[in-house]
Amino acid sequence: MHLQQIVEDHHIPIVSNQVSYSIIDWRPEISMVPFCQKHNIHLLTYGTLLGGFFSEQYVGKPQNEITFDTTSKRKYFKFIETWGGWNLFLELLQVLSSISKKHNTSIANIATKYILDKPSVGAVIVGVRLGITSHLPDTKKVFGVNLDEQDRKDIETAARRGKQLPGDCGQEYRN
Repeated sequence: MHLQQIVEDHHIPIVSNQVSYSIIDWRPEISMVPFCQKHNIHLLTYGTLLGGFFSEQYVGKPQNEITFDTTSKRKYFKFIETWGGWNLFLELLQVLSSISKKHNTSIANIATKYILDKPSVGAVIVGVRLGITSHLPDTKKVFGVNLDEQDRKDIETAARRGKQLPGDCGQEYRN
């Protein structure tokens, strides 16, 4: 059953909807965000950091040096490939790196804040791997980041060089 049927046909009040949403996965903007705005539904987003690919450790890193040690990395690398490939992604990372330096924060915080500022987004899920990664002190800094219009324009220009991911929100789980 689709969200529209739940809300409009069955009159079930929904307050949030969890969807994949990132700088390279803008599928929610097509029909999900307008629907959510109309019905006061907030998005709880995941995949915003692409399984960790939105980080300094990948800036300039050749594709053959990537280790796919998690399910998330394997999943989101497919997103990157579908969107435009690793080389185009490296160009996007350079843009994000430049903006992160301007704001004295991390690439992850720039990617997170960019999505947090989108209409209808209520929260972003930032994943951690207990005992492997802990970035809570850095993640807390996201609330002090204020992207300006030029930052958003630079991100969108770089991101829109890639292709829109196919399907609607959640399509990757129906394949």
